[in-house]
Amino acid sequence: MKALRSDTRHRQSSSTQEREGVTTVEFAIITMVFLTVVFGMVEMSLVIFRYHIVSHAARQGARLAIVRGELTTQQRRWDPQVLGSTHTALLSANDPISNALRPSTGGVIPEQTTVTIAWPDTTNKLGSPVQVEVATTFRPFVTFLFSAEWNLNARSTMLIEH
Repeated sequence: MKALRSDTRHRQSSSTQEREGVTTVEFAIITMVFLTVVFGMVEMSLVIFRYHIVSHAARQGARLAIVRGELTTQQRRWDPQVLGSTHTALLSANDPISNALRPSTGGVIPEQTTVTIAWPDTTNKLGSPVQVEVATTFRPFVTFLFSAEWNLNARSTMLIEH
């Protein structure tokens, strides 16, 4: 009778150990999947946030450009005859357009962000269009989920008002 009881205890403890091992493996798999989903959501949130900043900067640049037309004083004017019909600069550059847009772009890296302003009619007369494009790159920190680098750009076109 004594031998029967010890055999039953041995079977129960080995079954419990096997179950604990299975639970550990299940926990590891579920944790990996859960953390992948969480990091993916954080990464996508950062992409959406950066794109929002880029699109806001393009819109803000166009708003600034439409009030710096031919009727503006010479010091404040963004003139296509001086800057060229298309002007491209890094956001970190020390030029009037980059300096005006830099406060609107918190959250992007200025050295990786370009600002392009174009006057399709090559003039800054009233009613002429002006187009501002802001472009930057985004490098995800979870590279096994997403590609190595994303290009984010936004363009805004408005008519010169002043």
